[in-house]
Amino acid sequence: RIQASQRLRALYQAPTSIVLQRAVSKAQYQRGDRDRVRAKHTRGAERAHVDHSKDDRIPIVLVHGFCGWGKDEFKGMLNYWGGFTDLIKQVRKATGNYPIYPAVIGPFSSNWDRAVELFWQIKGGQVDYGAVHSAKHGHARFGRRFAGLYPAWGPGKPVHLVGHSMGGLTARMLVQMLRDKGRSCGEDGLFRTRAAGDA
Repeated sequence: RIQASQRLRALYQAPTSIVLQRAVSKAQYQRGDRDRVRAKHTRGAERAHVDHSKDDRIPIVLVHGFCGWGKDEFKGMLNYWGGFTDLIKQVRKATGNYPIYPAVIGPFSSNWDRAVELFWQIKGGQVDYGAVHSAKHGHARFGRRFAGLYPAWGPGKPVHLVGHSMGGLTARMLVQMLRDKGRSCGEDGLFRTRAAGDA
């Protein structure tokens, strides 16, 4: 039983671990941190000191899939990213505390709602699903208020979106909505509303 349980844990954790490690490596490489990437793949790289006093690394935002959850659910005993292991903590430790933020959005919501929630969770502010969309689908226009995972996000301050399962579709929906600015759905100015500190 113990061996079977350990095998299941390893199988559950391995794919996610590989995805996160690749995402961190890609993000570091894109910022010109080739030496850091090379050092990570050499023997004893985990002991190498990396100076992050000038932190220009592009943050990674993790987007969970359908039925996903955050750290507060399951009394913190079961992580969405890593199962019984806190994979985000492990990756941060192995990469010099690389900025990785797990987003927590509606587990059963539509991709539109999830994308809007993702935007405001990253940027900070009160979720605004849009007047047209909320009226059409019969739910409240405004949702939760977030402090912001990375409020500096904007032109010249990008983020990497890493989605698992439906989280990938949610990330793509957000990119499309930002490109279109909500115009094709009659929601012009969808993301121009109250910021995190506004009343």
